[in-house]
Amino acid sequence: MTREERAGVVRAFMEQEDMNTIVKMHVSISRKSAMLLNYVIERGSTIKEDDKESGLLASAGKEVLEELKGLSAEFLEKAKLVSTSAYLKSLN
Repeated sequence: MTREERAGVVRAFMEQEDMNTIVKMHVSISRKSAMLLNYVIERGSTIKEDDKESGLLASAGKEVLEELKGLSAEFLEKAKLVSTSAYLKSLN
């Protein structure tokens, strides 16, 4: 399967109507996981368009990535790690 064919399959899956259904979840994670999740989401959402694989990130769209950033920020806030995260970012 070529890269373009894989991208088409992923896009078709992500465009299904039920993929926009809201899912309510109760999540309990460690503070460490909250920090790492925030890092992974930020890093993934800042990948340049030409560097993205033809897959989930490429087909996600800006709106979904913004939703994920908000979710990761909420995790940091609830874990009381906002200032720690900002400090660690300043070290880079």
